[in-house]
Amino acid sequence: MKYYRVGVHVLVDLLYSPENVLSSRKTHSRTVEDGNIVHLRLGYVGSEAFKRYYRTGDYLIEVIGTPDKINTEEGCVEELKTYKTEKTKKMQKERGRLQLMFYSWLTGLNCAKLVLYDVSRNKIDVIKYSFKDEEIKKVVEKAVEKYVRIIE
Repeated sequence: MKYYRVGVHVLVDLLYSPENVLSSRKTHSRTVEDGNIVHLRLGYVGSEAFKRYYRTGDYLIEVIGTPDKINTEEGCVEELKTYKTEKTKKMQKERGRLQLMFYSWLTGLNCAKLVLYDVSRNKIDVIKYSFKDEEIKKVVEKAVEKYVRIIE
């Protein structure tokens, strides 16, 4: 059996923007730095890592991820995404939804919240999700299968 370890961000990229994985394109460091500052300021520090194993064929894949926040009062996993334009808001909304599916799978929490922060207007929108097990399973399976095809 072959063993591999992969992060949630890679799996999300494989589903949403595979060109980022295939070309190893990196996000501009200033963009990452600005996003990190907003995350810290708003209390989305991602302090707990989760892992879960997925078996497919002759492969054992360890999926790891660190959600931005676990809201223990509500039993929700939360993901913060920042944006400046409507175009990037749409992109961040979809990427965040995919990430939350993986984090729901990793944590076992069915409650998921996407927090969208408009840095230009200092405005926050929250979208609450409750994913069905079948929906999560399809997304995880599709991403892991793409990952296995790339590494082989």
